[in-house]
This record gives sequence, structure tokens and C-alpha cells, in this order.
Amino acid sequence: MISKSYLSSLFYLPLVILLASFTALQTWREYKSFDGKFRVVVPDGEMTEKISKIKTALGELPYHTFLNRPKEKSTDNMFYLVNYCDYPKGTFHADSTDLINEFLSETVESSAKSVGGSVTYSGDIEQRSSKGKIWRVQYNGDKALIKSKCFLVGDRFYLIQTMMLREKSVNPSADKFLDSFQYF
Repeated sequence: MISKSYLSSLFYLPLVILLASFTALQTWREYKSFDGKFRVVVPDGEMTEKISKIKTALGELPYHTFLNRPKEKSTDNMFYLVNYCDYPKGTFHADSTDLINEFLSETVESSAKSVGGSVTYSGDIEQRSSKGKIWRVQYNGDKALIKSKCFLVGDRFYLIQTMMLREKSVNPSADKFLDSFQYF
């Protein structure tokens, strides 16, 4: 007669092997940018930096983009991005709360507009007394989502984003990435 524990082990062993192989596929490591003064956890711990120029009311400013594109096509998210931009010193005074709130709210609306999408959620957040926003945008005929956070730290603006297909909108990898961001 076959014991209950033997049958249980036959059920759980494939599950353990499956979970172990998935974990091995996605090794998350910390990435640090000393110039960008941030750290974040990403698959394989690698990000590629690109610097472009953006036009603002204050003139052209360098815009730094750090990209992680997972090697596996079956991953939860298509991209992981950290962006930052340094505005001229004194642009955002700490006591200019209306200006800061307006800037952050405009960031949320602009992100949806830039992809022809709509904001489906938005809320206020803080990190070490720096104001920020968290939001979600549906785009591409509601087939894809962008989950984002942004912070204004003095005159430096950080934007953290991950993109996924709608059917993968609830996944722990997105939260792991977004929640791991820390500036220093």
C-alpha cells in the first residue's frame, strides 16, 4: 500500500522544482547609480543609461534614462525604467507646495497623454519627506499598462516606471521594482 506522505511528496516535488526553476530564471540584484544618486532592484542587476535633452520652459535640460529590458520574453514586465532630470538650482523651493503639487500632477497627466492612454489610478506618496505620486496608465487600446512613481527631491525629478501587458497587470515583479527605488 502506498503511504499518504509518499503521495504528497509526489504532488509537491514538481511544484518545488517549478518554483526553483522560475526563481533561477529571474535573479534580481541591486543596481546603483552614483551620479544619479539612486538604487533599485532589477532582473540581473543591469541597466543601460542613455542621456537625451528635453525642452522645458527653462530651456533644454539633460534627461537621464536607465533601462532594464528582461532577456526572457515570458517575464511579467516588458521594461523597467528609472529617469531623472536636474532642474536649475532653486526651481522648486521646499515651501512652494502649490508649484510642487502642480508639477507632480502635470507629470501624471503628461505620462498618459504621451502614450494616448488614460490614468486609471493616482495617489500621493512620500519618501523621506520628498513629495511624490504613484499612478497607473492604460494604453494601446487598454491592452497594456504603465505603473509609475515619481519624486521631487530638491530640484531633481525622478520617474520610475514599469510596463506590462494588461493580463499581467497584477504581478509581484512590478511592485518589487517600484518599491525598491531609493534615492541617496
